[in-house]
Amino acid sequence: MTRLTNPYIGLDGYNCFGCAPTNTAGLKLEFYLDGESVVAIWHPDRRFVGYGNIVHGGIQATLLDEVGAWAVNVLVRTAGVTRRMTTEYRTPVYADRGPVKISASIDGADGKVARVSARILDADGAPCVEAGIEYALFSESLARKRLNYPGYEAFLPGRA
Repeated sequence: MTRLTNPYIGLDGYNCFGCAPTNTAGLKLEFYLDGESVVAIWHPDRRFVGYGNIVHGGIQATLLDEVGAWAVNVLVRTAGVTRRMTTEYRTPVYADRGPVKISASIDGADGKVARVSARILDADGAPCVEAGIEYALFSESLARKRLNYPGYEAFLPGRA
């Protein structure tokens, strides 16, 4: 796996709940390129539980959406906004059973919409949650203007 650079660090106003390392309430995700997938390893903690020791379903959906958006940034080489997300919660994600792996891959993109498959695996590699996500895409030039998309190269190690 190749660790991706977070090119948004230092951008005025950047405080993403999913990936800003300085957001004290956030998830602080870091991303890796693993073949045709974007991956994050996340260590849950009790701040993000809902019932009992189970990570809140909304947090789980956020994890999936965040890795999906990064997959669009890196694998489709543009940016977009979430249009639709279908989530299947198979087994609980527990806050005290080790790190989880969140991954996303592109099922297809036509210039207007990207279709992404995302999943959360527990520390043993068993699937907990799966999602199909659609992102409405912006052209790269419009993504640069409206969404501060820095370009594909900015995500590569040593290129930011």
